[in-house]
Amino acid sequence: MWRQSLPPGWMRSSSNVIKAAVGFSELPVFERDPQDVLTRGAHIRPFASPSNMLAISSWRLAHAVKKAECSGLPSPAFLRWTSLGFLLEQSQLLHWNGHNLRLFDGMANFYDDFSRTSLAGRIAQGVTVLFMEDRGFPFFERFGTFMRRHGGQSILGRVAAKKGSEGSRSRAPDFVHESATQERALVESKGGFVSPRAQPDIKGALRSALGQLSVWGDYLVPRIPKAYAIATYLREVSDTSTEPSLIAFVDPDSDEQRDGLYYPRTAIRMGNYASWLAAMGLVEASMKLWSGSESSPEAIHAPVVTIQGNQVAIAPLGEPRHPWSWFSIYETERFIQPGVLPFMGIRLDTLRTLGETMRTDSREPLERLEQFESRTLLEEVEGGSIVGSCFADGSYVGQISLKEGMSFDNAVVLEEVLL
Repeated sequence: MWRQSLPPGWMRSSSNVIKAAVGFSELPVFERDPQDVLTRGAHIRPFASPSNMLAISSWRLAHAVKKAECSGLPSPAFLRWTSLGFLLEQSQLLHWNGHNLRLFDGMANFYDDFSRTSLAGRIAQGVTVLFMEDRGFPFFERFGTFMRRHGGQSILGRVAAKKGSEGSRSRAPDFVHESATQERALVESKGGFVSPRAQPDIKGALRSALGQLSVWGDYLVPRIPKAYAIATYLREVSDTSTEPSLIAFVDPDSDEQRDGLYYPRTAIRMGNYASWLAAMGLVEASMKLWSGSESSPEAIHAPVVTIQGNQVAIAPLGEPRHPWSWFSIYETERFIQPGVLPFMGIRLDTLRTLGETMRTDSREPLERLEQFESRTLLEEVEGGSIVGSCFADGSYVGQISLKEGMSFDNAVVLEEVLL
């Protein structure tokens, strides 16, 4: 069995860490004028009066980091393990105090330069996903993947050779996002961990991001004039600086139009869901959705839990093999700890709509997908409880914990789905 390949006791002890990782904090959001960011000598400080506060929970951040990572479509098994790893790592890194989100003391400089930059970038991208979710843009895909998927390699090379608004080479932005009404935006994420009392170059980070965004949206058909440059900086608990941990962003517009890459109206939604299905282990269904062509349906039996009246198809986090075969029988020793199951999932009605899209040439089912309530989960279910996060696109990350003496027979049923 898969669990025999793991270090003895590792998953059992780690699941206790996951079980405790439910915390809440917030970050103040500051909007800055693009001209102030681009003009040398202009000031964007002080950061005194935020436009709003972005509420964040530990599970929502884990969900966002996972979505950001899987949107680049690496190995599904790799994705399940890295997401589980982030749940463990953030419990030692982030102080969820109910107020300003902070790093534990000593963590701003705990890692070496490369590891710190990489981890800070992952968290900044997760916060960016939550920021865009909060602004009504729940569907997204990594921009480079989006361009290559639609034959835009030559444009990637041509535009990357041009100068951006900062005068440097134009690297591609991180993401392309879409709202429920199909408004689209390019997004570049920046960020870092701040040493105590230091003043990070937030203006420089935003200026660099604007340089990456300035030329790309006009090379796409339909054109994407909207863009967001978003910077997230986290401070330690005992840092006495007058600046808190914060999000700063700019929202520039572009008026120019060039000949560019045509992409279908539903392209971003296809990429959003195809990458999530792949991360759940449904690689063949993911490829069908990405191809956009009619295919023969395959019946799968999806493990389903009910959360606040909504049926959710789930796959376990940390399972290196095909996850759907787990639930042919309910053996609790197959799980990382008896009665505890970290999972990722998708609403069953959304999954069925995606199956309908795969079985026809029409993209209409994708266009009618609705936007759901986005929130942190703290729910009682039959036989136990669920903590976690659900996003507006119908994706879930969370954990099921059974009551003593209960089995997964009480919480999980199998539903046939055509994909």
